[in-house]
Amino acid sequence: MTNNPLVSVIVPVYNVEKFLPDCLKSVIGQTYENLEIICVNDGSPDKCGDILQKFANKDKRIVILNKENGGLSSARNAGMKVAKGDFVFFLDSDDWIDKKCIESLVTTQLRTNADVVCVHDIIIYYSPKHTLNERIISGHTEGVFQITNEILNKMWVVAWGKLFKRQQILDLDISFPEGCLYEDEYFHYVLLANLRKIAVSDEGSVFYRQRENSIMSQQKLRSGKDNLLIFQKIFEYYKEKGFLGQIDLPVRILSSGFGQNANPKLYYQQVKDLLCHLGVTKEMVSHHELVGKLLNSDDFAGYCRYETYYHVKQGLKKWRKNIIRFKLGKKTHIALFGLTLLHLAKGEKTVILGWKL
Repeated sequence: MTNNPLVSVIVPVYNVEKFLPDCLKSVIGQTYENLEIICVNDGSPDKCGDILQKFANKDKRIVILNKENGGLSSARNAGMKVAKGDFVFFLDSDDWIDKKCIESLVTTQLRTNADVVCVHDIIIYYSPKHTLNERIISGHTEGVFQITNEILNKMWVVAWGKLFKRQQILDLDISFPEGCLYEDEYFHYVLLANLRKIAVSDEGSVFYRQRENSIMSQQKLRSGKDNLLIFQKIFEYYKEKGFLGQIDLPVRILSSGFGQNANPKLYYQQVKDLLCHLGVTKEMVSHHELVGKLLNSDDFAGYCRYETYYHVKQGLKKWRKNIIRFKLGKKTHIALFGLTLLHLAKGEKTVILGWKL
């Protein structure tokens, strides 16, 4: 492989005319220029097609695929079929990336030969005045890590923000499941179960836009049907490949199905029936306390009592950690406050790591 490998950036596009220009500008403005930018117009009913053509006329690296609406998975799969890059990077069309994002990912990959390279930061963007900075692997900054159960359980389960080797995906014959939600969970847990090494770049950010009318915020989630379907698909894949007992089952997919569920009692029984049907044992879900209790509970009311206890316990644990952080940082905060007052008296600004206080 050369030191200037081709990167295929796959952007599924549907009903995002308000956000698409920002997304495309962030990609064509990358400091790393050896890109093919595959924009899949998934039958978008708005002006996205015109916006794509306008950008393609200015930048020959942009490839437009027009197709009938089939959903996010269908659009990503269509992009993969025409991609020619050594690497693939997925980006949702309402998000954007900083200008050195691709360069930092490629540089890290060439240095480490990791199977997957992740961006350093995810900036969750609610509004111009409301953002939140997250690590893509909780508790881990830049570095190279073996793909273990601990890493899998701490990662953001998303397809975007990661640089993949295209040939590995093709060799493993992995695609996004079409016609259902939680496609990222399937792709994540199935692909990474086959890989060994993951790296987090020392630079690079994805700006992840939270929207009220996004796919994951819509009430299709209220039945929990797709949670059950995707979990079953992953279980069957792990069983076929001999991964059961080696890799933790992603049972958090099942527990997340209770959130805003229209009929949690029915969903509870469906989860129990599915786990029983698949032959999932207590040992297989022991790493997830809530699902372990669900499997062994006698009724929905008993599970609800334990769930309440579990969340209270987690809240207390978080509260204790915050108290410890406050105690450890107290002297530092007092010293910083004193320094700020001194500078104010002199008519100066306190600058810490480039930030003005």
